[in-house]
Amino acid sequence: MEKRMLPRTHTQVPIACCCFTISEGANFIQGTMLNCSPGGTYIELDRPYKEGTILMIKTDNRRDSPAHGNAIEGLRTISLAEVKWAKAIEKEKASQFGLGLKYYDL
Repeated sequence: MEKRMLPRTHTQVPIACCCFTISEGANFIQGTMLNCSPGGTYIELDRPYKEGTILMIKTDNRRDSPAHGNAIEGLRTISLAEVKWAKAIEKEKASQFGLGLKYYDL
């Protein structure tokens, strides 16, 4: 049974994210947002983050990006989100990690 309170919109939006703490620095990791809602998002990256980590996420706003000019409900161009879960996923050519994130409302 589905636990989600809000419906998800499927996407293929390029993102960059980094840990939102001074100790980690602003080393942005490239990834993809695969779905989103007003309350959170699912992203895939080539590195994991621990549960509870706060990430800053920026969507790719270049004109050739799938995110540019598309109104996707729940898509934020820049946001803070908490990692609620992370898991390793199998990909053909690289290690990947799926992360479920909950947005912070400021």
